[in-house]
Amino acid sequence: MELEHFLTLIDNSVSMSELLILYGGWFVFLAVFFTGETAVLASFVLVEQGKLSFGLVWVVALLATLCADMFWFMMGRFFPTPRITNRVSNKMFTAVQQFLDKVIQKRFFIMILCMKFFIGTRLLVILYCARSSISTTRFVVYNSISTGIYIAVLSGLGLLLSEILSKLFHSNNSEVFTIAAIIIVVCLVAVTNVFGKKYFLSRVTADGR
Repeated sequence: MELEHFLTLIDNSVSMSELLILYGGWFVFLAVFFTGETAVLASFVLVEQGKLSFGLVWVVALLATLCADMFWFMMGRFFPTPRITNRVSNKMFTAVQQFLDKVIQKRFFIMILCMKFFIGTRLLVILYCARSSISTTRFVVYNSISTGIYIAVLSGLGLLLSEILSKLFHSNNSEVFTIAAIIIVVCLVAVTNVFGKKYFLSRVTADGR
């Protein structure tokens, strides 16, 4: 009886595709809000696999990124810096401050746009802006334009990456392939994050000598 009950639960279970149809927008929003570019790329992998619509993911990823950026901007502006920077590497935060003061020199739009694509520094740049002279309105405008460009680029990368993975790895089970592709994306972003930070720190240290 227990085995029959278990098999019945499996037969009646909701598939990944059905869950994404029902709650895909919320999944994307929460994932992008908390994990950033990792979730953006993974979401467009799902788009390429036909699990989510391109328009839905594009709009939701944009809104989630803007909300996350604004959250950290307000935290950095109204809460003490040490309390915030304890959540990130103090060494990395100092390196980013030195680089922005020396190279970018208050060109805030260029700063926000460029650093969105340097994985691992986005949060630090937002905190830097929050502690600078830029007004909240200017930050919102610059960040909105930069985020639109950022999502457009990542959408292309996500679709391209999914297409490459589908050619390299063939599976009769689309859901298994989708999960495997997302895991690969997460690992690639994590590796890029680690090496990107090391490279950034080495360049800042070299420039400071």
